[in-house]
Amino acid sequence: MWLQKNNAPDHEYEELCRQIERKLHLPISFEGRYKWIVFLNSRVDHRIPVLNRYYGVFSNGKLKVRGIELRRHDTPGIIGKCQSDILTILSQANNSHEFKELIPKALGVMEHYIALLRTGRVSTEDLVIEKR
Repeated sequence: MWLQKNNAPDHEYEELCRQIERKLHLPISFEGRYKWIVFLNSRVDHRIPVLNRYYGVFSNGKLKVRGIELRRHDTPGIIGKCQSDILTILSQANNSHEFKELIPKALGVMEHYIALLRTGRVSTEDLVIEKR
């Protein structure tokens, strides 16, 4: 569950969690406050974002990713490295405006990886897809 309340301090979110847990007998905790978060579109319907595919940065600068290739075991290493490098750049943003300003730099990273692929400068191990 993601909640947003303008200017709410962390203790208000923590108190809400305690109330939900008390009233619904449902364990819940406050994970943290995001500087920004991106919900990715559904693979079934690209017009609908889904809650289990996202990436974002907490206010302490820690990156959180769920459901993207970087986290999958069947993703070629080159894709994981590319996403990791892009997210490292984007994680420098403190808000959506700064995030948008970093997109050209992130695209430059992607272009670098595309050039590596086109020129054959990627190891075979980084191209392997593993299935479990």
